[in-house]
Amino acid sequence: MEFLQYLGEMSHNPYNPSPDMPMPSAKEQTLMWQQNSYIGDSGIHSGAVTQVPSLSGKGDDDMEDDPLMFDMDQGFSQNFTQDQVDDMNQQLSTTRSQRVRAAMFPETLEEGIEIPSTQFDPQQPTAVQRLSEPSQMLKHAVVNLINYQDDADLATRAIPELIKLLNDEDQVVVSQAAMMVHQLSKKEA
Repeated sequence: MEFLQYLGEMSHNPYNPSPDMPMPSAKEQTLMWQQNSYIGDSGIHSGAVTQVPSLSGKGDDDMEDDPLMFDMDQGFSQNFTQDQVDDMNQQLSTTRSQRVRAAMFPETLEEGIEIPSTQFDPQQPTAVQRLSEPSQMLKHAVVNLINYQDDADLATRAIPELIKLLNDEDQVVVSQAAMMVHQLSKKEA
């Protein structure tokens, strides 16, 4: 009998526990639902903006009193004053454009000027270095085209002279001219 009574209570609206009480409005039901299930609310139904506490900086208040599993200061042996931190931030800000310029156009870098790197792992390129790769490839392609054009111009001017040298009576001159023709023919396009 008690079990049937329990089932009867469960079949009623959870927001209106007693059938004798008047039914709350939809707005009141929504407010009650939000208050009761906020901890498990994904934000889909309520429209509440939720965010992972570690990303939002808003943690659980109970966690602040808990002892940490590790000491955050133990990994850092060097303490910086606020002035030192401000100086480092200022230096990074002023060298930002220089770092971008150095990554994009390393040939424009003046000798003797050292730009501090933000690179932690020398094996991993920085974001600026990765972003500058296409422009570096384009620059090298243009340089190669210019060099090829210079080589083509050189070959165009050299071939008539080499033809004359191939007809020379001296076999040493002929063999050197033949070697030069062979080298010009092997140039990659």
